Amino acid sequence: MRPVRLWFPLPPTARALRSAIDAAVADDLWFDDIHGLPDWRRHMTFRLAEEIRRELRPRHR
Repeated sequence: MRPVRLWFPLPPTARALRSAIDAAVADDLWFDDIHGLPDWRRHMTFRLAEEIRRELRPRHR
């Protein structure tokens, strides 16, 4: 599998981010190896992407 790059013109909502990942990564691209099962990899991708999204969102002062 190769890296998948997602681009958004503005910071995405949680739903938009999840939809973009779903659209960009087909089910058969999640691989299985000694470091994790496909379902675990998918789950962690969504979790870590959401953590990054929250860290990068604009803060209102």
